[in-house]
Amino acid sequence: MSTPARLRFALPLVVAALAAGAHAQRPRLHAAIAGSEHRGALPALAWLCEEYLPSLEAWPEGLDPSGPLAVTRSHEGLTITETEVELPDGAAAVGIASFESSTNKPAILWRCDRRGDEQWTVQQGFLLPR
Repeated sequence: MSTPARLRFALPLVVAALAAGAHAQRPRLHAAIAGSEHRGALPALAWLCEEYLPSLEAWPEGLDPSGPLAVTRSHEGLTITETEVELPDGAAAVGIASFESSTNKPAILWRCDRRGDEQWTVQQGFLLPR
């Protein structure tokens, strides 16, 4: 059983919060983001992918900011690549947030559709670290 919740435009907040630095429990975020043709109704997501992320040192030379992207934030830093993840129909982004100390344990799963509606699922048994 999971607990879904609908939030609006929280994706950039999750990325920013986890990008601020690793804490004792080492948060980890994996995100797959659709190409720009699916971001038109999502100005925050378009800004993140097409302006903010390309301004960072982690942005790889030659990566097209209009293309589909994969973003990973862990204690090793920020990694941005072209994604090979096939997003579900209607999705603009999908991802998972967890803690490195909780490998194979419940996590937070999220999906942002092309209208900006988000679905968050907190898997049963997920606990925030103390």
